[in-house]
Amino acid sequence: MFAVCVYKLKKTVNYEKENFTFIFFYSCFLIFTPFIGFFTNLIYFKRVKNYALSQGYKYQ
Repeated sequence: MFAVCVYKLKKTVNYEKENFTFIFFYSCFLIFTPFIGFFTNLIYFKRVKNYALSQGYKYQ
């Protein structure tokens, strides 16, 4: 998905104005940032859960 974004960005650099490419790149960034955040949170909470279980805490 990100590769498609970069490919489209390169195309826009060739054919459109600088301003448009910036807007396109920024919109791509806004779309993909929450996904990255979601996955890092998922990994982090998994680690915390495993640590809590190993210490003998009950995880709610």
